[in-house]
Formats: sequence, structure tokens, C-alpha cells
Amino acid sequence: MEQEFSWSGLIVSLSIAFFIVIASAQILSAVYQSMEEAKLKNNLVNQNIYRLESAELINSQAGQTLEKLISLPTSLA
Repeated sequence: MEQEFSWSGLIVSLSIAFFIVIASAQILSAVYQSMEEAKLKNNLVNQNIYRLESAELINSQAGQTLEKLISLPTSLA
């Protein structure tokens, strides 16, 4: 029961393995890039929310200051 070594069989097997490795690398690269883009978008959304909240805080503080100035009695009349 001796098996004969086949160069063509080895080349076919290595070619199939090579293409499987390349395809796996491409899939993993696409998944990684997608995750990084999602992380960047999420970070951008968080920054925009922070800016909106900061603007609301500044506007509310400015409104309170303006209300205090309006409610001060004027003794010039």
C-alpha cells in the first residue's frame, strides 16, 4: 500500500489553501475597517451631542443672566 507522491496534487492543494488564506484575510480586513468606521461615527455622534449639550447649557446660563439683569430695579426713572 504505497502511495505515490504527486506534484500536481501538491500544487492544487497549496493553491486552494492560498486562496482560502487570501479570502479570509480580505474578509477580516473588511470587518476590521467596518468596525473602525463605526467607532469613528459613534465618536463623532458623541462629540456632536456634547457640543449640543454645551450650547444648551451656555444658552440657559445666558438666559438666566439676562433674566437677572432685566429683573434688577432701575432707579434712574
